[in-house]
Amino acid sequence: MKRLIIAIALFSAACILCLTGSSLLKSTNEQLDSILTQGIECAVRQDETGTLRCNQELTAQWRRFQTIFAVMIQHSHLDDFERQINILSCYLEEKDYKQYIEASYAAKNELAHIMESERVTIGNIF
Repeated sequence: MKRLIIAIALFSAACILCLTGSSLLKSTNEQLDSILTQGIECAVRQDETGTLRCNQELTAQWRRFQTIFAVMIQHSHLDDFERQINILSCYLEEKDYKQYIEASYAAKNELAHIMESERVTIGNIF
């Protein structure tokens, strides 16, 4: 009986940690996606100041959450997303808004892919 209680407690703790991690990833993903969307809107208007502000905010948020993501997500996905963020900075320096928009959509797609691959489903567990 004692082992059963310990097993149930460990299973419950694992489930709670899994759901907490999933919730954290979801909220972080939404924040990064929102910043990317704002950056795209500013780039469409060719608003240099707004695009720069969004890019700086995106970089700051990414640095803030990068460690959390690194613990929970495959590094190849993170490398792809980080590459897109670095490319955004280059396009912004060149004031190439068309390429900035395309790279922003690529970053948004990478975020969506990360969330899809990390979603808690039976298929992802087994």
